Amino acid sequence: MTLIMILMVMGTATLYGANSAGIVYAADKTVNTWDELQAALAAGGNITLGEDVTTPQGKSLDKSRLSIPNGITSVLDLNGHIVDRALDSGSGNGDGVLHVYGNLTVKDFSSDESGMITGGFRKANYGGGVLVLGGNFTLESGMIYENYAWAGGAGVYIQSGNFTMKGGQLRSNNSTYSSVQGGNGGAVYLSEI
Repeated sequence: MTLIMILMVMGTATLYGANSAGIVYAADKTVNTWDELQAALAAGGNITLGEDVTTPQGKSLDKSRLSIPNGITSVLDLNGHIVDRALDSGSGNGDGVLHVYGNLTVKDFSSDESGMITGGFRKANYGGGVLVLGGNFTLESGMIYENYAWAGGAGVYIQSGNFTMKGGQLRSNNSTYSSVQGGNGGAVYLSEI
């Protein structure tokens, strides 16, 4: 039996449901653009990529950042698609793809699990792909691929918070400092214990 309820707040309706275990979750959202993904991650709930999304040209670094705010829980199904921040050495100091202050789980329910998070670039800093900044990040499937962070943690950088890897892949993430100096992790870097 599925329970459905509508919560009215200030004239807007949000659809919620409960699975057979009675766990309540926000309505699923399918997104097809960077801006839709940005809004959906900030609002929380279950999010599915309907197609590849790339940062719009000309959007400033801070305006194009994907963030999960403190107190928000988002579950992102890559669905075989690509989230591409499209940053490179021409992007100034650059930025990571995802900043996790709240709770984020990334999955890829496509048959070949080809979905990926890519295109993060941090010059002289940490965290190219996912930056965990006090939140909780879980990778269940999908890939964090070809991100760059000079100082380390090109795939996942944990400044504070938690990173759990239940599946998926961290591939071809590069940290120059790591390869030159022998420290700090190209794939994962944990700042504090």
